[in-house]
Amino acid sequence: MVLRELIETLNESLSAEERRVPFYGTPEQERDLLEDILELTTADRDIVNSKLSRLAELIRVRQDTVNTLGEEKGKARKLAAWGLTGTIIFGVLSVILKIWGS
Repeated sequence: MVLRELIETLNESLSAEERRVPFYGTPEQERDLLEDILELTTADRDIVNSKLSRLAELIRVRQDTVNTLGEEKGKARKLAAWGLTGTIIFGVLSVILKIWGS
């Protein structure tokens, strides 16, 4: 009995939060467009809301992927710079040793 009441209270709270901030987590420009579209639609608001929520989730996933790839690109660039530097140093060192050893 108490558990059901708690679940219902949580569901109501979650629904209220989703109505207040329906597209939380999406980038600002996309969120503004989604909210504008939601305001323009009057017929079948539930269907439109569910479709826009799905779109918002896809945008969030895409943005997270872009952010992750950007971080990985930075790490790869640093690693490539270290590799190039090491190659140049060992190349110069091998030339010096070749001349000095002759």
